[in-house]
Amino acid sequence: MPPGALPLAASRTVANVEAPPSLKFLGLVDSTTYRMRCWRILAQQQPFTKTTPSPVALSHVYTAFDDTHFEIQLVRHLLFLNLHKECGTRRAKSNAAGRAIPGADAFRLAQLLSRRALVISEHAHQRDETEYADTNAFFVNFEHIGRETDRLLRLSVAAKRQLIDNGTRVFERHFVPSAIHNVFSPRPRKMTP
Repeated sequence: MPPGALPLAASRTVANVEAPPSLKFLGLVDSTTYRMRCWRILAQQQPFTKTTPSPVALSHVYTAFDDTHFEIQLVRHLLFLNLHKECGTRRAKSNAAGRAIPGADAFRLAQLLSRRALVISEHAHQRDETEYADTNAFFVNFEHIGRETDRLLRLSVAAKRQLIDNGTRVFERHFVPSAIHNVFSPRPRKMTP
């Protein structure tokens, strides 16, 4: 069963709408993964390049495994990145071609969206993208991650708050845990004498 929206009481810390311009990836980026190749390509996109007048910080962390470290990231960032393990590859881009592509990372998305973060993700399976429509998860082609980052960061603080409020309402309504439980629970069987 996929995770749902966390109750507000469980969401002690929320993403910082006034955080300095940055895009944070919570996960492993090392030389043994496709993600390192993607990371290098991504770092060359605007607005992350050092030649940009005000470059946006692109960073990753692989130590946010507990609530304390996760909340530290929320205090420091508003925008988070979801990269598939095979990011930027033909398999990750094959949605239009009808081949299997990775699903949305529901566990990470639920944690971030419940904490009022904005998430930019590579495209996922179409059904997953439909489920997250109108929330604060934005699915784009890998080569457009920089453009989407720039679009979201250019919004005024008031516009960001409005976007977050609207997306959070949709997420909480659509992903209320009891509704998810009802969809994934088996129907009771009739007992026959």
